[in-house]
Amino acid sequence: PLTKEQRKSFVKLNSAGSRGFAGDDLLRALVHCDHDEALADKLLLRNRAWLDRVKPKQVTPAQLGASLQSGALALGGFSRCGWPIVELHVDRWHPNEPYATEAARESLLGFAFEHGLQRLPPGQDRLLVLADLSGWGVGHGPLISSLVGLVQAAYVERLGAAAG
Repeated sequence: PLTKEQRKSFVKLNSAGSRGFAGDDLLRALVHCDHDEALADKLLLRNRAWLDRVKPKQVTPAQLGASLQSGALALGGFSRCGWPIVELHVDRWHPNEPYATEAARESLLGFAFEHGLQRLPPGQDRLLVLADLSGWGVGHGPLISSLVGLVQAAYVERLGAAAG
């Protein structure tokens, strides 16, 4: 439950359409930033920039090509509490292949998260990420870094749990 001050802050930002976010997305940003409006605004600005650049809701399997075919990211079943599972297999991501660009990583991760969110059952708002780190090498660092950046900025408060 929100305090009176937190509710006031949420209503103010929600009615202003802060960075184009409203409702649950705005509330997740405020909770993540401990209801600090300035920090939430910075977070939403980064989120908006990422969404405008990557456009994850518009990414298609055909656009992903080899990065999707690598099998590095896949949608699994559901956790016991009902969260859709996103699986990451680093040994299937070959950093030296032409598809392993930053744009491909971001598109692939955004695609996986968006499809995971579409599978959310009623009453759920989070995902479970299972990361199989077998075969880990230094070249896989950018993939993991992109994943961490994604859950800290673009999909704030959407990660229910991560296991490796």
